[in-house]
Order: sequence, then structure tokens, then C-alpha cells
Amino acid sequence: MVEGSSRPFFDAEEYRSYLDGKGAWLYEPASDDPELCPGPDCSLYLCETCREYRMPWSDDDGNLVCSQCELTGLVVADNAVEHLERVREVARRLGLTDQLARQLSWLASGKFFGQPSQCVLGPDFAPHSFTFAHFLLPQGDETRRFGMNGGLIYSSPDSPGDGSFPALTVNLHSGVGWSCHT
Repeated sequence: MVEGSSRPFFDAEEYRSYLDGKGAWLYEPASDDPELCPGPDCSLYLCETCREYRMPWSDDDGNLVCSQCELTGLVVADNAVEHLERVREVARRLGLTDQLARQLSWLASGKFFGQPSQCVLGPDFAPHSFTFAHFLLPQGDETRRFGMNGGLIYSSPDSPGDGSFPALTVNLHSGVGWSCHT
């Protein structure tokens, strides 16, 4: 790794190629056969908007996009994927699948104050709840900006919204289900 460089350059020649405007591209895997090429494709690409090297992501249409400045809607953090599946199972058991889906859809709208946005969903300490953060995505010369954060909070008779454990939050609604708090 080239010292003093924030980008992933593995030798001085590669670094000089980059400075000359060459050498920054995704490579083709040698084979799609997992026996010949085990493990994930970990190539990086340079995002032209944020000028950072990123892992490849694709949008709903399969286009390569920057996960930090182009991917709109709801993004589930890596450490929340299993938590989301457990919560969806709870929602199925309680007959609240549609109610949870409506809350997730609201977070996934892709707009925040009329501007393209990304909402990152993360796990919460409360058993069936989540944290979320809205980020305003770059427009023109802007950079990604924090919009607001909050929680997708579950309440029920076993998890009342009265400030007590396990939710440790106060709700303005009654009943069982999820609601967004900021």
C-alpha cells in the first residue's frame, strides 16, 4: 500500500498511473466459477460525484451506483439485515406485516424535504425496533448531508410506549405495531 494515500494503491507504479489519469477501472473477474475464483468480487470504483472509491452497488434497475451519494430510498445496514428478518417474522406472527411494510415504505420514499435522499436502517437496542438516519444526496456541487435521525419503534402491551423497558421510549399512539419517532 502506498503510504500517505487514502486510495487503495498497492505500489508506486499503480499510484503514478492514477495520477496520470489511467488505471482506475473495474476489472473483469477471471471466471464466474466459484471453484476457480472463490470469494466476493471486491473491486472498487471511483465515484465521480463524491470522488471516493466505493464497493459496487446496483440500483433497482441494475445500474452501478455509489452507495453513499446516488442510492436513493431505504438502505439496510449490514448489521441490521438479520434483525430485519427477525422483526418481519414477528410481524407475520402478529398479523402486522402490512403495518410494518407501510412504515418501511415511508422511510424508503427516496425524498426528504423534496430532495433526493437515502434512509439508512440500523438495529436498535429495543428487541423489535430500529434506528434510521436520512441523508440528503448530492445535487450539483453539494455533498451528502445528514438530514435527521430517529427510530422505527415497536410498541405492544409487552413493550409499552411509556418510557419503560424494553422500548425506553414514549409513544403518542396506542396499540401494537411500529411508528417512526424523531
